[in-house]
Amino acid sequence: MVLQSQACWGAIERTDKNKRIERKKAMDLQGSAVAAWLAEACLRYNRRALPVASIESSPTIYPFILGGSTAYLLSKCSALEMRVDSAG
Repeated sequence: MVLQSQACWGAIERTDKNKRIERKKAMDLQGSAVAAWLAEACLRYNRRALPVASIESSPTIYPFILGGSTAYLLSKCSALEMRVDSAG
């Protein structure tokens, strides 16, 4: 079911009579409201604070690219709180 769903979404493609699976190019959300929602969903799924720089590379974001500045996207989410620490 998971592979079939990902094939329907355009994330993977089955080749060689369904014997091979190829990962397709990630979909760029271009900093839209959906990208902000997805970034927030990623944080809620992880149930812990994450560095802003690591959110877009998180496996939970696949098969999407948030696009634009992740920090800016998250700053528009009123349900989240961003903090600066000495690690950057």
